Amino acid sequence: RIHRGASCRADLSRRSRAAALLQALVRGVMARACVRRRLQAAGKIQACFKGVIDRREFYRRRQLVIQLQNRVRRWLYDLERQREEEAALDIQRAFRGKRGRAEVATKLRQRMFFEKRLRTRVQVLRLRRACSAVVKIQSGYRAYRRRSALWSRMAAALEVQRWWRSRLGRWRLVRQRRSAALLVRASWMWRQMAEQRRRS
Repeated sequence: RIHRGASCRADLSRRSRAAALLQALVRGVMARACVRRRLQAAGKIQACFKGVIDRREFYRRRQLVIQLQNRVRRWLYDLERQREEEAALDIQRAFRGKRGRAEVATKLRQRMFFEKRLRTRVQVLRLRRACSAVVKIQSGYRAYRRRSALWSRMAAALEVQRWWRSRLGRWRLVRQRRSAALLVRASWMWRQMAEQRRRS
């Protein structure tokens, strides 16, 4: 009887240890499955959050691009309209100048015709010199106006270039800051996940 009791107790202790081991294995499998499900859920949540952030950033950038396109198109339209107006004014000036020069030439021819009869050769030469001086003054003034118009256009172009470069620099700075923030957040989350894995 004593031998049977000892063998029964030994058998019972083996069975209890086997049951405890089996329970520990089942609990480990269940715990790993739970951790895996949590990790998958965390990954899905991160993916959704990143998708929301990316969509917001995309919409914001698209809005900025649309605004920039509208401004550039408006500026190009204004510039083209200004050029057309200037071209029309140049044509008008040229036509008026040609007509005025023709009238002046006609008057000068008439005057010269009468002066040849009434005045001496010296007076005729003086009149020609005065006419050439007037023509030189007119050509100098027209050249000055053309140079001033060219400088004003160049200044406007430089202003647009400076504005666009500053806007592009600010946009690049914002993008770098956001990418750095995302990297810091991802490294922090990775460390947290690593610590959770170590603890589990």
